Amino acid sequence: MKSLSSLLRALGCIVFCLVLSASAFFPASTAAAAQPPAGSDAKLISDFEDGTPNAKFGTGWMLSTDSIAGGKSTGEMKVVDGGANAGKHALRITGLIDGGLPYAWTGVMWSPGSQPFGADNLSSKKSIVFFSKGDGQTYRVLVFTVSGGQIPAQQTFTAGAEWKKTSMPFSAFNGTDGHDVMAILFVGGPAPGKFDFQVDDVSLE
Repeated sequence: MKSLSSLLRALGCIVFCLVLSASAFFPASTAAAAQPPAGSDAKLISDFEDGTPNAKFGTGWMLSTDSIAGGKSTGEMKVVDGGANAGKHALRITGLIDGGLPYAWTGVMWSPGSQPFGADNLSSKKSIVFFSKGDGQTYRVLVFTVSGGQIPAQQTFTAGAEWKKTSMPFSAFNGTDGHDVMAILFVGGPAPGKFDFQVDDVSLE
């Protein structure tokens, strides 16, 4: 009995240490912030007017490809002249979808927290709003949430020849209210082939 008690105490210590380690390693993704992130009251995420892919709050925009999942899709993002609403600049995303994966993608990602996939509370806003134009293909908006885990919710839009405003309610993304958003992506795929589209005036309203 004495040896069994010692074993149980040892197992309890191990479990407790693992819990502490996990909470320290994943502080941003295990729980959403109680308050909206600083800067989100202004609604605007990015209008690219400063000539960079920076954002008004959260991380800047960064390239995201399926290479992290073993895919071979490639892409590029850059700020270009000629934005929506007579703006000076927009963010252009181009690339080639390899098609080797059934969920292949290449695009750009933004997170509301201070680091990629850092969750934050965006529930004071109801919709993702943006302008887009492109080669006429269908593209996707992906939303990662803490409650959704590693599988993002998605909605599609068509990027035509002229700038077009699109508004997507958070509720359309598997019913989320935006309280634990980790990342928002604009991506091409999964159909293989070249793609070319632009986004501008990305905001939360």
